[in-house]
Amino acid sequence: MSVNIANWKNILRGIRTRLSGLPSPSFDKLLLVPSVVYITLIIGAPALFLIYLTLTQDVFSLFLDTRFVGFQNIVAVLTTGDFWLFTGNTLLYTAGVLGIGIPLQLGIALALNTDLPYKRVWQTLLLIPWTIPFVISTVMWKLMFVPEFGVINYLLIESGLIEQQIQWFSGTWTAYFTAIITTVWIMTPLGTTILLAGLASIPEDLYEAAYIDGAGLWNQFRHVTLPLLRPALTAVLVIQAMLTLRGFEIIYTMTGGGPGTATTVIAIDIYQEMIQNGNAHYAAAEGLILVIMILIVLGIIVKGLSSDTELEVE
Repeated sequence: MSVNIANWKNILRGIRTRLSGLPSPSFDKLLLVPSVVYITLIIGAPALFLIYLTLTQDVFSLFLDTRFVGFQNIVAVLTTGDFWLFTGNTLLYTAGVLGIGIPLQLGIALALNTDLPYKRVWQTLLLIPWTIPFVISTVMWKLMFVPEFGVINYLLIESGLIEQQIQWFSGTWTAYFTAIITTVWIMTPLGTTILLAGLASIPEDLYEAAYIDGAGLWNQFRHVTLPLLRPALTAVLVIQAMLTLRGFEIIYTMTGGGPGTATTVIAIDIYQEMIQNGNAHYAAAEGLILVIMILIVLGIIVKGLSSDTELEVE
């Protein structure tokens, strides 16, 4: 027994000697460990499982009886069903949110970047929509759009803009409008905050120099503000495009994908195929295609806004 203990001591001593000879990791590399673990477990593992489901087809059990089918599920998604309709719905929904939301958020940020009275109060109130859970905000807006007793129809009728109630959830475009307005309201605090931080980082000397050179407000905005605001604007576009393209809870809670399938986006169809129809492999293939589509759209946004910043005054 004593011999075995001595042998173990020698083995441990040898291991410790070898480890002592290895270069010790620096502190900055140790700080990366939590991020690496998070990416591996929270992102990497589900991504691998998504690919596994996409490339296989179960016979009797999800894990015990599966067979490799290659890209068969992807081909099925692209050639059968209403995937392209849902893709168009997703892009239309995203375009509406960005087309309305970005100018609105930029305008609010520009207003808050001035000597506005009670500016701190307005900045605090701006964050309220972001603090409320998305589903609760959506339900609140849905109640306001209810034709029979919603406040939206009431205000429009009282102001004389309409004579009868608008059935917001019965028409395609009105249903889209309710989902887009709700999404914009929820995302405005984050986008405005990022843009406001970008505006605050622009030196005032540049505006003074542009003014001395004869630039008006429009030329200052065009040739000073926008070029220097490009990094913040890119961040806002990337974040909101990603959230909208993969968005589910807001539009599903608001319209349920209706009327019919008029507002059914890809994320809603993935939910229906996975949860309601139990077609995990089809849903996984659809999810993988959605991921690729999001990466392509984000790449286009980053590429389009990554040109060199140029300052010029006309």
